[in-house]
Amino acid sequence: MKCLVTGATGCVGANIVKHLNDRGIIPRVLLRKTSKTHAIADLKWEPSYGDITDPRSLDKAVEGCERVFHTAAFISFWKKHWDEVMRVNIEGTRNLLDSGRRAGVKKFVFTSSMAAIGFTTRPDLQINEKSPWNYEPYHLIYHTSKRRAEDLVLKSSNDQFHTFAINPGIVFGERDVNLTAARYFKYAKLHYIPFTSRGGIMVSDADDVAEGHILAAEKGIPGNRYIVANHFILFKEFQNLLAEMVGQRPPRWVLPGWALIAIGRLGDFISSVSRREMGVTYDMAVMGNVFENASCEKARTTLGVGTTPVRASMEKSYNWVLKHQLI
Repeated sequence: MKCLVTGATGCVGANIVKHLNDRGIIPRVLLRKTSKTHAIADLKWEPSYGDITDPRSLDKAVEGCERVFHTAAFISFWKKHWDEVMRVNIEGTRNLLDSGRRAGVKKFVFTSSMAAIGFTTRPDLQINEKSPWNYEPYHLIYHTSKRRAEDLVLKSSNDQFHTFAINPGIVFGERDVNLTAARYFKYAKLHYIPFTSRGGIMVSDADDVAEGHILAAEKGIPGNRYIVANHFILFKEFQNLLAEMVGQRPPRWVLPGWALIAIGRLGDFISSVSRREMGVTYDMAVMGNVFENASCEKARTTLGVGTTPVRASMEKSYNWVLKHQLI
């Protein structure tokens, strides 16, 4: 069975390649000529050079493929990148869907996000795949792009072209060469952060997320989304765990919501002057004030996805980046 993986140089895509290899499958990988392939250097794959924003290059990439795993995305929380994020995350996804349909691809699995699901205002409440998306009034750049791209994917599903969305939280695991989640280790190691925020996030394990993509293609319900974000953790607990792992002091204070928003707006202003994205933007401040507490029961019962504990996922990630001297 021939598969295409986009974004294979990132953590989720690289782990999908690994799990496909474990099944005896050598996938095709979409790469730019300038792509660094450290994350998949020890794995088996065949290259196809192109870009999701270049429709002509995608027809060749999907040729002969039965399944597509689309993980490529532009991650940013700075409004300056709005047009580019929308071009890559939405139009790039549309291009790949179009090429996949023309080529007769049967299964299309999209890496979405908890950003496309929503949030609660209390940590004891949970959302699920059917919850209404309530991020829209905040106009968050990444969240908007993932929601719109996911809508494109799921609405494309039909009898001949089955589409699925996987919604992870923050993904910890091996092969995070770009320090997508592992950047938290680096920052915590280098800087003492005396404060934290009141909100909370879902943490996912890279192996669980990769397996979830493959299982969705094998036995998922077409047109459905699956939350593969196994454990909810408050930011205070998350930062305490980070501090413990890197040998740093834990934060002392929890910022009130209004203060975090003020810091985020200041970060946006400084970013606009310095032309460099700051560590805290308005979008990140909004995320820090809400609770993305979700149930992953659907993925567990329907797909059989595992639920690796938060500490185990983070330790696996930290040990891997230390071993590869990335921090």
